[in-house]
Amino acid sequence: MELNLKVTRIYKANSEATTPVVLNIGGARSSKSYSILQLFLVRFLSCVGRKMLVTRKTGPALKATAYSVFLEMLQETGLYSEVEHNKTDKTFTYRRNLIAFISLDDPLKIRSSSWNDVMMEEANEFEWPDYVTLKTRMSAPKTDGLENTLYLALNPSDETGWIHQRLEAMPSVTVIRSTHKDNPFLSSEYRRILEDLKDEDETFYKVFTLGEWATPTEIIYPSWSLVDEAPDHPDEVIYGVDFGFNNPSAIVKISIKDMVAVCEELLYESKLTNQELIARFRLLVGETMDPIYCDSDELGRIQEFCDAGYNAFPADKDVALGIDTVKRYKIAITKASTNAIKEIRNYKWKKDRAGNVLDEPVKYLDHLMDGTRYALHTHTGERFLTEEDLKGIEIEELDSIRVSVNY
Repeated sequence: MELNLKVTRIYKANSEATTPVVLNIGGARSSKSYSILQLFLVRFLSCVGRKMLVTRKTGPALKATAYSVFLEMLQETGLYSEVEHNKTDKTFTYRRNLIAFISLDDPLKIRSSSWNDVMMEEANEFEWPDYVTLKTRMSAPKTDGLENTLYLALNPSDETGWIHQRLEAMPSVTVIRSTHKDNPFLSSEYRRILEDLKDEDETFYKVFTLGEWATPTEIIYPSWSLVDEAPDHPDEVIYGVDFGFNNPSAIVKISIKDMVAVCEELLYESKLTNQELIARFRLLVGETMDPIYCDSDELGRIQEFCDAGYNAFPADKDVALGIDTVKRYKIAITKASTNAIKEIRNYKWKKDRAGNVLDEPVKYLDHLMDGTRYALHTHTGERFLTEEDLKGIEIEELDSIRVSVNY
């Protein structure tokens, strides 16, 4: 059997590694995770009796990322019809080979199993005991002359964590470093976004462009929680839309109940025209009269949402007041909202060259955060105005605060 796969240097480095642990540390879009999944695909289709595990900290995140990517890879080979795919258990079987996608929030399945190869996707989500547990599960009989191997993939955004402080220096660990320059399939537009971080934020430039260790500071929303799903009967439902093209277009659904705002990522996708974006919204949400708050710099695109029958409004984009409004809520994010989780963990205040903190966020990994701010602040911000805030505001200004105009 021959597979025609387009691979990067990172694939070759992982396939040639001989240590029991292979640590992939890299910047954004460096092909590290994709390359490991390609390697697992090759072993899945060419070995006999091999057992492989791909894991993340939570099940919804795993399903939305590595599981979906592997399924697409497998379908592209044309061999999907010959594979036994258990959609409930998220397993694939072929020639007695097994690849399973099991999260660490289902620990019993991990602890009662043995594997040849394990991949820890977004490895800095895990704790040291998780790593130890997974390493002890690398006990399946060796096959095809291959050693059993544990692969980790991550952005180096926690220099005080166990991976950098304990694991990286171990002699039994191969470290593979990568940046976007190792991925020849990446668009020039996204390369420019990464290189522009040099002038936007030093920490983000180190982590996401250079693939070097650094820990983001001055995080804007340090307190938030993960939930399985949005409440069944919220007090209000609103939507935030951040338009993009080379950058992702992002749609977030916010369910508000008892001053808890539960954010659910619905879309995070680049290269969408506005009509494609509206079609995605219709597919994801259906018909709704719930308000949709959009980037007010794109009035023409908002008008197209209105023409499609949606209750779309230009957002109040005051950043400082908007962030203050969001902070008045208890913020929760659904576990399947992988990009929203990554954004809120890294959403930080910008600094000038002298190190002074500015009243503006870093413009990177902020699309769902912008959508959340648009929606919450425009829809509810006036509820937090005090009598002192209202002093000196003209009646016409009050009217413009209280009345939304559908373009």
